Amino acid sequence: MQMDGAHCGPWRQDFFRQLRADGMERFDKLGAEMARRVRRYSREIYDQFRAPHGVDVLRDIRQHTHRSQLSVIFDVGANVGQASVRYAREFPDARVYAFEPSDRTFAALQRAVHKSPNVQCVKMALGSGSGQELSDEPGPATGTVDGFCENENIANLDLLKVDTRGDELAVLEGADGRLRDQRIAFVQVKVGFRDDLRSAERVSLQAHRKYLEARGYSLFGFYDQVVDATGGRSALRSCQAVFIAQRELDTMHARYCVEHRPSRRP
Repeated sequence: MQMDGAHCGPWRQDFFRQLRADGMERFDKLGAEMARRVRRYSREIYDQFRAPHGVDVLRDIRQHTHRSQLSVIFDVGANVGQASVRYAREFPDARVYAFEPSDRTFAALQRAVHKSPNVQCVKMALGSGSGQELSDEPGPATGTVDGFCENENIANLDLLKVDTRGDELAVLEGADGRLRDQRIAFVQVKVGFRDDLRSAERVSLQAHRKYLEARGYSLFGFYDQVVDATGGRSALRSCQAVFIAQRELDTMHARYCVEHRPSRRP
């Protein structure tokens, strides 16, 4: 029996026409949702199995250190919470501290992370403790990484991420105690490569590397690279440089030796 409504009354023809339209709409929505999921899972599979080192810092930390969780993360210069939201999602059991001194930006940060209960927003400008101005706005609370950790009874950090518009070194100087004691596993800082850029991107990789290597840290990788082609030439403008503590490297090496120990012949 044909059900297309061709031999039915007008109201039945309208019914079957609407039924076909509804079916096509649902089919289109289902197809769009399937395409979205395919793109998402394809990207996840690529990141997990084929993405080279230097694409995703959290993936690289997991892969090379076998850390399934990070416990304490500092997002210094959190802006509107782009990184903090991801940290909270990837590590739901971690404590994420998002530091932002600007009134307007801090309000946007709070809105962005309000669904992430493991993110604590801190309206503070972290620096070296030398009285250097780290914000354009008058009167923000100031402090250091070491001082904040002492006040909050935080012994160790898994990740210290710093993006403070050119004041990254001052923040590291304020974390000198924990850096010297290797109580920060990973340090992520924004670095610049060209001297003719504005001051926000002129803190060089060499300066950060010299400071951190003197405290037992090694370069782990480059992320979020930005290329500038102005002036008729192409050059690497800036990136996020990640450093790893020697203590973390020693743990990785010990685990590698255990996993690859040759079996004894009977």
